[in-house]
Amino acid sequence: MKVLFSKDGEDYTFTPNAVITDQGPTEILAIKTAFPGVPIFYCAWHVLKVWEREVKSRMTGLGVHPVDRRVEIRAQVC
Repeated sequence: MKVLFSKDGEDYTFTPNAVITDQGPTEILAIKTAFPGVPIFYCAWHVLKVWEREVKSRMTGLGVHPVDRRVEIRAQVC
């Protein structure tokens, strides 16, 4: 919301310097609409959770124990 209302009826304009979100497409669209041009950053915790889920899903059927494979993949990425 760009304009915040106070009890005295005055309008106060608020524009953030940046926004952190969990990658929700609806939330990102709302932020871009309300605050065009404001940088949007993704929450590191959520990014790691999505990354971990993707790694686990790609390991299915490889015949490798997920923990062993995850350590190997992290070593390659980091």
